[in-house]
Amino acid sequence: MASKFLCECGYVVRTNSFEGHEIFHLISDTQVDALNNPISTDDVLDMWFESQELIKCNGCNCLHLWDQVSESYVRYVRSED
Repeated sequence: MASKFLCECGYVVRTNSFEGHEIFHLISDTQVDALNNPISTDDVLDMWFESQELIKCNGCNCLHLWDQVSESYVRYVRSED
């Protein structure tokens, strides 16, 4: 996986933790609730590494969600309803 890609708006989106400014990891309540007490560092790290990655483009504010099947980011934009 490359450490950056070009958004459709022309903004260069950086995807590594050192350069990326708007990188998020989606973790469900179900995943958090399934953690054993006491919560270990290994459990939290495993959950984080298995989480869904989401990146916000600073150019157009769209969201890019990592798709593990196609091994690429899928772009989502806000609907103007």
